[in-house]
Amino acid sequence: MKKALLLLLLMHSSANLLSQNIFEFLDGNWQIEGTGNIEHWNAMGTDKLQGLTYSLDNGLVNVSEYLKIERKGKKAILTATVLNQNQHQDVQFKMIYNDSAWIFQNKKHDFPQQVIYKKIDQNNIRIHLLGKASSISYEMRRLPEMHHMNNGGANPSYDENLANELGADDYGMKKFYFVLLESGPNTTTNKDSISEYFAGHMANIEKLVEEKKMIVAGPFGKNDHSFRGLFIFNNVENIKEVEELLKGDPAIKNKVLSAKIVEWYGSAALPLYLKYNDLIWKVKP
Repeated sequence: MKKALLLLLLMHSSANLLSQNIFEFLDGNWQIEGTGNIEHWNAMGTDKLQGLTYSLDNGLVNVSEYLKIERKGKKAILTATVLNQNQHQDVQFKMIYNDSAWIFQNKKHDFPQQVIYKKIDQNNIRIHLLGKASSISYEMRRLPEMHHMNNGGANPSYDENLANELGADDYGMKKFYFVLLESGPNTTTNKDSISEYFAGHMANIEKLVEEKKMIVAGPFGKNDHSFRGLFIFNNVENIKEVEELLKGDPAIKNKVLSAKIVEWYGSAALPLYLKYNDLIWKVKP
């Protein structure tokens, strides 16, 4: 009976925490104490938050970390991508429940193993980063609703439906992936092989464009480097997914081309050019 009661209490605590709704609470901009860094969160519906940590340097935005919290059923996952750590790979933390804080845990990660968001009041929150042998704690203060990266005001032309459709944050921005194509180690001169590889290369581009994963593809002109072309990927979660998509390209698979992948934070409106592109080509490339 006591075990059943304890289980009931734990379930009640979980429900209470969910009712506080981190997805609503975190939405907005938070100044990290003692630094010039800001943690920005943008609610994408009721079950997903997209975030990033950034600073302003002479008016330029420097992003240091991408964040995401996504709820699936009763589970919630925090995903963090720190740009100078873990080879840009995502690190995921599973939400565990407590009646006074939002706790995300990954015991396999070196540091942190727990990320704790503890609400002080509506405008202040304490963050704890806990590891096996060390910990970091700091507070964040909610910034006024009108705060923006460029310190500007609200946009009178703002289209909320379009912004949500494009996956834009409050600044009209989102994360993309650039792929820089260079000459690979395979320097074959076999014309049949080269023709086969690049026919597959073009077919894979068309496939990814149709799937709305690739929004830019094109070759560079002659240059003093080994640069061959550029891809920009959209609607992908992480570098691993980009790597998987590139495996369908025979020119890359057979090392005629090599690919370098880097994250880029830019205007979420970028894909909109595609509808005009279909109106201006006379001969299919």
